[in-house]
Amino acid sequence: MDFEDENNQAIKKCKALLKKATLGSELVFIKSNYEFVSRIILNLEMQAMSLNKSVGLKEEFETGIKKVNGIEKLIVPMQENDSEVIFYVTQEDLFDVLYDIHLAIGHGGRDRMIKELNKKYKNITQKHIKSFLNICEGCQQTVNFTTFK
Repeated sequence: MDFEDENNQAIKKCKALLKKATLGSELVFIKSNYEFVSRIILNLEMQAMSLNKSVGLKEEFETGIKKVNGIEKLIVPMQENDSEVIFYVTQEDLFDVLYDIHLAIGHGGRDRMIKELNKKYKNITQKHIKSFLNICEGCQQTVNFTTFK
């Protein structure tokens, strides 16, 4: 298999992973898939720069890369009028993201979490949020207290 065939195979795999994320069958990437997609996109960007042409990543993959604190992260492509960057989250980072947002909004419920998460993340579902809220001890105590009143 030559370089171009390997490149095409990698691009196909990358598209398949992003399609799964977009359709919701595997919404949250495992870290290895996240890193694979990031590498492919970075390689395509570098190839395009060396050839002095546009890759069309927005149309091709519905994602891009942004460096945050020295770490390359997958993002939703920004439109001209967008002011906020929206990130994809990995499975390994999901709990920390949910926890941080949940505390930041003062143990806010599902709807408040959805509102806040949608401002910054693309691939966190209501199912993820509900599962998280079901294990929050403070929220469970509040639910149990109001249920038995």
